[in-house]
Parts: sequence; structure tokens; C-alpha cells
Amino acid sequence: MELFDVVIVGAGPAGLRCAEMLQPSGLSVLILEKNGAIGAKICAGGITRKFFNIYDPPQEILEFKSNQTLVTSDNSEFLIQNTEPFIYTLNRKAFGQWQAARITASSVQIRTGMLVTQIGKQAIEVNRNHKIGFRYLVGADGPNSIVRRYLKLPSRKRIITLQYTVPSENEKKFEVHIKKRLFGVGYGWVFPHGSYFTVGCGMSAGSMTPGQLKKNFHQWLIETEIKTNGARIESFPILYDYQGYQFGNFYLAGEAAGFTSGLTGEGIYPALASGTAIAQHILNNKSAKEQIDEVIQHKKTQERYLSLFQHAGFLGNTLIRATISLLHTDSIKKYILKGFS
Repeated sequence: MELFDVVIVGAGPAGLRCAEMLQPSGLSVLILEKNGAIGAKICAGGITRKFFNIYDPPQEILEFKSNQTLVTSDNSEFLIQNTEPFIYTLNRKAFGQWQAARITASSVQIRTGMLVTQIGKQAIEVNRNHKIGFRYLVGADGPNSIVRRYLKLPSRKRIITLQYTVPSENEKKFEVHIKKRLFGVGYGWVFPHGSYFTVGCGMSAGSMTPGQLKKNFHQWLIETEIKTNGARIESFPILYDYQGYQFGNFYLAGEAAGFTSGLTGEGIYPALASGTAIAQHILNNKSAKEQIDEVIQHKKTQERYLSLFQHAGFLGNTLIRATISLLHTDSIKKYILKGFS
């Protein structure tokens, strides 16, 4: 049986960031990725300014940036503008491969096509025929995490999403559409990516059936005259049910831990921040707790508004209109931009 100091399940942003931060230590680290390639994931690809607190990637990874976003509801709309860009899109596959290329230490290995099939207290089984021992196990394996299931943590809070990726160089505006009649506790989006754009919607599970959401989504595309040009519809779940990140010698990072925002669905920055903090925790760095606390506090702030929206009932549209009207006040707009981006 092979033995490693740290085994990381999942080569997404959280897992790769954790390994990157561990590599100067000389600890033996193994990253296991079930897919055959690094970085491929269905994703709207949106990031905000917090991302740059961790990385300053090359321009070919950042596909679009903007200093304005159109926000609409059933009865009103507002164009959020800022002097500097505050929302961006990136190419997930290119970003993942760029992250992987930053891992150069011989003490860190990345293996693809490696599906974890069983977990024990000190060892895992891969592809049903190979055992690997560990001192620490990091679950960075997304919303359907096998590590989370082993820890018997609930996964009740989920966002259901639908999305088209449409080839086009004409889309140049970020748009967020908060349509309670169509998306329940959720929203639709249009995110430009340079040579294509993503158009999709997401809602908290339980707002309506997935079938009704799909019907409403296509109705919205007709109303807004957005053409999908034969693109294939895709769906991906988002887990935001945070129950903790450390469980003895087990850790959960990114979406496997539920660090994703339940309000916006933003997951890339929380994944990077939690991957960083877990590495520092393993290395007994005292700043680890501060970083995790920052992510959790930001998440709680956004989800307090989500909870208010969920329980607003027929007053939900009034709450949305009030929020959008507050964006006309410069001081409030700055506060909201800071909190969300």
C-alpha cells in the first residue's frame, strides 16, 4: 500500500490550491482526480474582485471583465456601474490547467482517472483495486463528495441550475435577472466570455420542481429573445450546506464543505480560500482560522438575505424592488459592491 502525508480527493480549484500551498513543506501529497483531464467543469465562470486576493492569472484565462452589471426584477431594473471592473469571467479548464502547472515539487503528485471507491480512517481504495494510506485526507470533490458522505454530513441545501453555453462574440453585458415568478428563490444570468456566453438560471432546491424550472427558463429565453443557437442544455448542482471543515484528520474544502454562496452561487473564491486555509491548518499556521472565518462570515451575510427572501412569501417582489432601489444611493451601492464582489 502506498502511503502519503496528505491525500486530496478532487483536482478542482480547492484541491489544487491546497496542494500548491503544501508543496514548499516537503510533505508527500497526492491529488486524485476522477476525470481524465484537469479543469473541465460545467460552470457559469463568474468571479469577483476577491479572487485577485489569491491569484493574478494570465490574461488568456480571464475571458471578460466589466465595470457594470444589469440587474432586473419583474417590475424594475438598474444598471450597477463602478469606475473599475468588479465582475469577470474565466475559462475553467484553462484555469485548472494553469493551477496544476504551478505545482512543480516532486513531493506532490497529480493522478487523473482515479475514482475513490471506498474510504477508511487511514486509507482509501481507488478504482476498486488499489489502496492508498494517508495521515490527512482532504475532500475537495464537489457537491457529491464521497468524503462528505463518509463523514455522514447532510447535504440538504442545494441550488438547481440549468445553462446553455452559446458561441457568440456579440454579448458584452453581464446581466442578473431576479424573476421570482420564473425562478423562485433564484435568478437568471447572462455572462459574456469573449467568444461565447453562458445563459442560465438557478434556484434553491424546493422552490419548484426541476421540470417547472426548465419550462420557466425556456419561457424566459423566449421573452428576452435570447437565442441559444443549437447549444446543448446542461445542469449542475451547487451545494451550500456548510457543516464544518475539519473532522479529526479529515478536511472538507470548497463545495464539498458547502462553502459556496447560497445566494449568488459563487464558488471559485471560497474554494481557493478554503484550500489555502486547510493547507495552513495542516502546517499549523495560526492564520488558517482567520481565513476560514472570513469566508464563513461573508457566506453568512449573503445567506441572511437569502433566508429573508425565502421567507418573504408574496412580499418577495417588494423586497427585490427595495433592494434594487437602494442601488441608486451611492453609499449603499458601494456597500453592496464590497459585500458581493
